[in-house]
Amino acid sequence: MKRLIFNNKLCIGCQNCELACSMAKTGYFTPSASRIRTFQFVDESLFAAAFCQHCKKPLCVKACEPKALSLDRESGLVCLDPDKCTKCYLCLEACPYGGLSLPAENDYPVKCDLCEGNPSCVMTCPTGALVFEEKDQLGVRRQKTASARLMKKLR
Repeated sequence: MKRLIFNNKLCIGCQNCELACSMAKTGYFTPSASRIRTFQFVDESLFAAAFCQHCKKPLCVKACEPKALSLDRESGLVCLDPDKCTKCYLCLEACPYGGLSLPAENDYPVKCDLCEGNPSCVMTCPTGALVFEEKDQLGVRRQKTASARLMKKLR
């Protein structure tokens, strides 16, 4: 399965990814509506990104009691059905990678769906910090570890 891969060494913090995502998903530019979120750690001169990792054993799906989240075994995507969402937000708490967010415009969580295989965020990244490609399991584990560390810093 192709995955969204983030390289913090190439990120310049431009937020083009957030703007492209929000436009693709809502029709207007606003980072708060994006399914990818960027963060700047000034003390460390570091940028980081949080987005759905489409886990093989997603904790968000397990936590979702109304079954609004599901894992599509064929595509490998973790999918959200907002019509089933009861807005309990257990998925937000369960995801160690910050893969779901709660935009100001909605009262239900949103998450990356990889734009049907053509992620807008990747297309607009000027430095190549975001790519959409096959990744081996070691690379997937490294990315998840980095994402989990990011979330710990933010909490």
